[in-house]
Parts: sequence; C-alpha cells; structure tokens
Amino acid sequence: MHIFHWLVLCALFSTTLFSSISLQLNDKEKTWLEQHKMIKHTGDPDWLPFEAFTQKGEYIGIISDGLNVIEANTGLKFKVLPSTSWNESLEMLKSGKVDMLTETTDSYLRKNYLFTKAFLSNSIVIIMRTRSSYIDNIEQLRDKKIVMIKDYGYVHKIEEKYKNIHFYKVRNIQEGLEAIATGKYDVMLVTMALGSYAIHAMQLSNVQIVGKTEFTTQVGFAINPKDKPLVGILNKAFDSLDEPTKQAILSNWITHKYVEKIDYKMIWQVAIISFLIVTAVLLWTLRLKREIRRRIKLEKENQEMLVQQAKHAVLGEMMDAVAHQWKQPLNAITMLNELLILEEKDGFVSDKYLKQYKKDMDIQINHLLTTLSEFRSFFRPDKEPEKVKLRDLIASVELLVKDELMKDSIILSVHCDPEISIKVIKNEFKHILLNLISNSKDAFIENDIKERKISITVTQNEDETIIEFRDNAGGIPKKILPHIFEANVTSKPEGKGSGIGLYMSKQIAEKMSAKLHVQNIAKGAMFTLIMKNN
Repeated sequence: MHIFHWLVLCALFSTTLFSSISLQLNDKEKTWLEQHKMIKHTGDPDWLPFEAFTQKGEYIGIISDGLNVIEANTGLKFKVLPSTSWNESLEMLKSGKVDMLTETTDSYLRKNYLFTKAFLSNSIVIIMRTRSSYIDNIEQLRDKKIVMIKDYGYVHKIEEKYKNIHFYKVRNIQEGLEAIATGKYDVMLVTMALGSYAIHAMQLSNVQIVGKTEFTTQVGFAINPKDKPLVGILNKAFDSLDEPTKQAILSNWITHKYVEKIDYKMIWQVAIISFLIVTAVLLWTLRLKREIRRRIKLEKENQEMLVQQAKHAVLGEMMDAVAHQWKQPLNAITMLNELLILEEKDGFVSDKYLKQYKKDMDIQINHLLTTLSEFRSFFRPDKEPEKVKLRDLIASVELLVKDELMKDSIILSVHCDPEISIKVIKNEFKHILLNLISNSKDAFIENDIKERKISITVTQNEDETIIEFRDNAGGIPKKILPHIFEANVTSKPEGKGSGIGLYMSKQIAEKMSAKLHVQNIAKGAMFTLIMKNN
C-alpha cells in the first residue's frame, strides 16, 4: 500500500494539532504512575499495518502512531521494547518485562490478563482470487477451502458459529495470500486493514477483497493483573482522542473509510478514467512493441549496427522499467476500485469519501502520466544539442530506473549543483548514464553485494564539467580493465552480456568531444566523464 503515503503523522500531531491534556486519574492510578514513570510496551513484530519492528528495532504502524499521539496529547511516556517473534512478546508480558502488550480484545489471553477498551476495530473481510463475485455470507463458502491465520483472536468466534465448516490454518498473512494466489486455498478470512495492506505490499494482481463478514475484531492492550490501575489510565487516554484523530491515524496506513452516501456520477467518472488508463497502457505497449520490431528491421540495413544494438539493449531494460513503474499504481487503482465497490454495496460511501478517493486516483494517474512522458521522451530521437540543467537530466534518468533500483535494493545518490548546465544531445547523454547504471546493477547481482550503493558527483570549473560515477560492486577484473571499452569485451559470464554497452558509451562520449575513462577504487569502480564547457 504501496504503501504504498505518508509516515510523518506523529511529528505533525505533536507540533500542530494537540495541546497537552491533564487526565483525571484516581489515587490508585496516580500512585501507579509515580512508581512507573515510563510505561513499557511491546507488540507483534510482524503485524502491519497495525504494528511491526523494523530490522533496526524501530516501532512502526497504526498502534505506534496512536501511542505517539497519546504521548503528545496527555504527557504519558511509553518505552517500546522490540521483539523478534510473537512468542517472545508474550514471554515479555508474562515475565513482567513489559507492562502492556498489543492484542485483540477477544484473545484467549483474557483468561489470565486484564484488557483495556478497544483502541480500534476492523471488519473481517473475505479475500479470493480475481473475477470472484461479491460474497456477504460465510455460509455461501461452505464448499470452498477457507483459511485463517492460526491463533488470531477472532478465529475461535468464527469456528464456534460455523461448526459445520472446516477451516484451514496458516502461520501468517503472507503465507495465506500466497496460497490464495496460487490456488492452494479458495478463501481467506482476515481483517480489512491487514488484508488490504498486505495485498498492496506483496503486489498481488490476482487477489482481491470480495466481501465483508458479520465479524469484527477489536485491538486493545493486555495488562498483567498486578498492574490493574494501568487499564483505567489507558482507557482515559483513549477517551482523550477524538474521532477525526483516530481516522487520521488509520488513513495514514490504509486507504478505506466507513462513510455513508453514494455519488453515482463520480463512481462512473472514476470507472471511466480507470478504463481509459488501462486502455492507454495497452495501446502504448503495443505501439512500443511495433517500434522495437521496426528498429530491429532497420538495424540490419544500417551501417551503424553497433549503435542500434546498444539502443535495443536499453529498450529491453526500459520495457522492464515500464512494467515496474506501472505495476504499483495500476495495483493501487485496482484496489481503490475494489474497495469502492465493496463499500458501495455496504452503503458506506459519502461525498467526503469519494473526494478523497478521487484525490488518491489523481495521484496514481499523475504518476502514470509522468513516467509515460519520460519514457516517450527517451525513445524520441534528439538530433541537435541543447543546453540543459545537468541535475534535471540526471533526475530524468533516475525516474526511468527508480523501480529497478528499488527492486534490487540499490541506493543511488546524486551530488550536483542544480545551477550547473551542459550542452548535449539529451538522450545520448542519458544513454551513457543508463549503461553505467545497468553495468553496476549486474555487477551487484553477480558479486552478491549486500549493501549496494551508486553515487554520481558533478563538479564544474571554467573549462570542464566532470561527472564521477562510483559504485561498490567489486570492481572490474584487472585483465579486462584495459580493454573494457572495446566492442564485445565484457566481465560478465558467457551469455550474460554482449560487451556493447560500454563500447557505445565511449563512442557517444567521443562524439560529444568528451572523455570517458575508468579505474578501480576501494570496493568498486569509478567511471569519469570529462566534458568541455564550450
């Protein structure tokens, strides 16, 4: 959800929206707080969008945002202790290492622990593969293989009501959604927030929410009986939050809201826009394929065969980039439409909701149009040099490869004065940068580099503009280094590369009266492009 909008909520609340509120505590609650200056808390390490711990131990999610708002709103102080598993979190509560634990209020833990009132509630929804019809009753699914997440609080309620249905169990949301996507199971029952967030995060295109059950789950905090006053303290803290604040916290992580009225005109407008976007994508893809075929035919008749081969190599990579750039916004548009249909059937759609819905759609549409413009610009031949801001030119290349870099966990940093200008044929210059980035990406994968970094540093003096391209991909083998710019020379395994990319980069540089050379540096390689300012 995508994810993913968006995570500056806590700082915003603490600085602009709230003033401190004094909670009306009784004597026992005041005494408990005096003895516990910091309320210790832990939760599920892998339960987004509700909560999770990052690899660095940072606490994130809806619950985290909520506790941060309560701190700013009331003056209470929370200390979050990270854990690596749900069982470890339970042990921390049982041993008294923490004062409270995030848990659904219908959990089996109620037998031995006290619970606060619910901090938030969420509907249990029905998830199936795409093209499934709308479902509003579990009884309709009795002939399906239905799966739920093992030990979640609402599971026993559903099993108790539907004793005549056999339910399968999985360990987590990821395992369940993968089983639905591959056809191992037919149906998954899960909370709306967790389901919609995970579908976006996993970029599943063949899985969707198709209905809502009569069940809801509520999230609160489990408290050790010896800390009974803490229950009243937290309940009063929850009461200090108004409904708009709670909705703001939720909307930071999930896209749907429960509202009341339907605007059919806007629904049709959104549907038509979505159809036009999908149609435009398909038509543009077909046109691009035809263009590639046309260029392949021309290259056989063209004396500059090496130039054309290099261009087509980039075209292939750009096709992958197109797919990655558009996959997330198209998934987001699909999910927004599904949620709109689901909420419309429940009669929970209002003008306010649709305005936010249209705003979210506009964001995705603008992203598609921006990337489309950049890709079209790259494939359109430039014949004449023009003066451009170098930082803008590099940013255009960044947009073309952004999703490819994210997919392979590569960090690209650029250090360039925004006022530096150069006079070049833009697409030829982009071609050089794309070749260098592609080579670094392949080297990272081939050498199994874990922390992958590329940096582009630009300096300019009176006579020259110097562009240094560095990576930490392991460097170029010494025996190949002197010949790296020759045609058909490559450091990649046989069948993995043609050796044409760097050769063409060198040819393009010389055509621009520029110099391109390379040297190995600590942990990687550095390409230097030196261009005359005149």
